[in-house]
Amino acid sequence: IKTAETAFNTKNYTAAFAQLTVLEKEFPSNVEIQLYKAICLLELDKFSQADTIFETIRKGNSAFVTKATWYKALSYLKQDKTAASIKVLQTIPEDAEDYTSAQDLLDKLD
Repeated sequence: IKTAETAFNTKNYTAAFAQLTVLEKEFPSNVEIQLYKAICLLELDKFSQADTIFETIRKGNSAFVTKATWYKALSYLKQDKTAASIKVLQTIPEDAEDYTSAQDLLDKLD
């Protein structure tokens, strides 16, 4: 876990993804590992794979649903899909950790 965390925090997303993939085999139902794998994919511009994972998390009921929603919106932005990003940002609930950031981003996109 420490190796994956260090790689991720130093923005070595290729190494982090590899380490997280190993961890995921040990802990296949760990949504946090899946989320960080998707973030790595996003940072590596592997949007299709990242978006699939974000969407799977969004459809679940873990504590990471809103975080996955936030990153899905950012993924759309990186792909120049502004309208899709706005639509996703608007689904982030007021009590979510990322709500203020989502609102700020929505203001900039309008």
